[in-house]
Amino acid sequence: MMIFMNVTVKLWSEMYNIEVRLYRGRGPIAKLIQWQTRSPYSHAAILINGEMIDAREGYGCRLRVENDEDRAADRFVLYKPLRGAAQTMMYKFLLKQVDKDYDYTMVARFISRRQATRSTSQKWFCSELVFAAFQQAGINLLERVDPWAVSPGLLSMSPLLRKV
Repeated sequence: MMIFMNVTVKLWSEMYNIEVRLYRGRGPIAKLIQWQTRSPYSHAAILINGEMIDAREGYGCRLRVENDEDRAADRFVLYKPLRGAAQTMMYKFLLKQVDKDYDYTMVARFISRRQATRSTSQKWFCSELVFAAFQQAGINLLERVDPWAVSPGLLSMSPLLRKV
């Protein structure tokens, strides 16, 4: 084990699962995202053996401990679990994103349907981060889709994920 930002991180060899968590938010921004994306979901995160990595408004990209809200979220797993080098690549990618800013511009895009811009490339919103992490592991959850175009609801439609 190693300590990172006051949170215990287990090495990949000690991990047993990776889950995508999708949340049904109740706040005004969540409701706008759900309405515009025609989905019950407004937020996404990755669970790595009890520890969460996500991008969230007001916090940016963060590594944190699982909480009650996380346990109430819908859980999705890959039909075929990640192992070895693919896990390591995903994990290293996610750790490099910790402390990057939240991309409010791209969340506004879900409401306005605007295209992505290069000025937002060093910032993340939740489902974009989750999708990009899987791409780093060599897995395209959706074909012919860029990470910036993926909403939490689109993640739930991946043929590579199943709800548990």
